[in-house]
Amino acid sequence: MTHQQRLEEAKAALHKLQTGSLRATVRDSEGNSVTFHAPQQLEHYIKSL
Repeated sequence: MTHQQRLEEAKAALHKLQTGSLRATVRDSEGNSVTFHAPQQLEHYIKSL
């Protein structure tokens, strides 16, 4: 998965959390699934990309 794909996936997951979902899952650079429960955590992850 490219950097751009990870970024797009993370932004879509952030939108999910902001619109009421209880959790959102994205894949990290190694292909592992990472689940977030708070938008703030996912925003921090996006900034680290």
